[in-house]
Amino acid sequence: MNHKLFIVKLDFKPELNRHQDLSILLSKDLSLPTAKSLTKFREIFNNQPKLGKIFFETPDSKYYFAIITPNQIPENYSYIKFSNLSNGSTPDYKIILKAIKILGYEF
Repeated sequence: MNHKLFIVKLDFKPELNRHQDLSILLSKDLSLPTAKSLTKFREIFNNQPKLGKIFFETPDSKYYFAIITPNQIPENYSYIKFSNLSNGSTPDYKIILKAIKILGYEF
């Protein structure tokens, strides 16, 4: 069973009249952070992830909302603006769309 984390960052720019950029934490291959166990995430993220609820399940994966300290991003991960992602380039794109809708964002 794989466990995947949806970690989002919202950048608000008041000088642009409420313009918001939504960024998703992804690996170098543009996938959501993935591990075989939840304890593995504690190793990857130095004991800092706070897991939320499971928002989606498949027979082989569970997807969780999560929060981390923004300035403690593990190596091989970075925040990518949602507007730069596409279905063809991002393996978890449809799940990311589902999570964004659950959180109430419009795109």
